[in-house]
Amino acid sequence: MPDLPGCPRPFTPLGCTDLLRRGRVRRGGPTRWCSAMWLVECPSFWDQGLIRPLVVEGGKVVLMCDSCAAVWHTPAHIEEFEHVEPCEPDWSIGAGAHVRPGTVRWAEPADVSSAGWGSLAWRELP
Repeated sequence: MPDLPGCPRPFTPLGCTDLLRRGRVRRGGPTRWCSAMWLVECPSFWDQGLIRPLVVEGGKVVLMCDSCAAVWHTPAHIEEFEHVEPCEPDWSIGAGAHVRPGTVRWAEPADVSSAGWGSLAWRELP
């Protein structure tokens, strides 16, 4: 993945992962705060990211590691590590969906509830 200027960590479809971990994102404009909900730590042995809900173009909610950018379509797939690793240039995650930069956003509590995941043990970043 390409680097984002001024960011010490790799670029993901949402921008600088360091800023995303703190719940803020800057995309060519002023820094703004976004939802800081997360479910579990990434099960990847090489990563220390948090799995967070993400709204893709079309309104579907998926789960994405805020560090390695792995994507899960449902919480049930996390334990089996059944994930997708989106890549440039299309950032596809299957089923006609993608996480192309500028077309996704971190989910809010209402998005998570509408996806049927509202009863899961969501946590907030400090």
